[in-house]
Amino acid sequence: MSILTSQIMVAKDKALQKSCISNLKQISTSMIMYYSIQDSYVYMPKTLSVINSAPDPHNAYNMWELEDSTFNCDAKHDTPVITEKKKENSYSFCEPKNNGVTPGIKYLEIESHERPIAGDQTVHSNGGKATIFYADGHVETQYSNSSQIKYEPKKK
Repeated sequence: MSILTSQIMVAKDKALQKSCISNLKQISTSMIMYYSIQDSYVYMPKTLSVINSAPDPHNAYNMWELEDSTFNCDAKHDTPVITEKKKENSYSFCEPKNNGVTPGIKYLEIESHERPIAGDQTVHSNGGKATIFYADGHVETQYSNSSQIKYEPKKK
């Protein structure tokens, strides 16, 4: 019975991590659609702020028309995050460096498979990986979190 219980817990953790990937994919798709249709400038914090606290007059919940729950990862994290509605959430923007993602840049100008946009604030407890999404819309898990990632353009 104890073996079965432990296997069920591992399966549950993996399902919650898959849910995290799905959430970030929804956020990335919404951002890309919003900024592409609007042909507007990116309104994102220059510092490591949570997605919910974008500095424009609208918060991300309304701006990208997503459910509140989309902004929270239910997987267990090494460092707990506050997930109280509209206070904080599990995901934050990756730290920009030099010409990183800052207000005043059109989203269409930054699409790149190398440019991290946002992801988990801390790594998942099971596996030590965080989920990150990139400007071209793909989402991947890796051994670092959004506060450890900096976009450094390749030198030509």
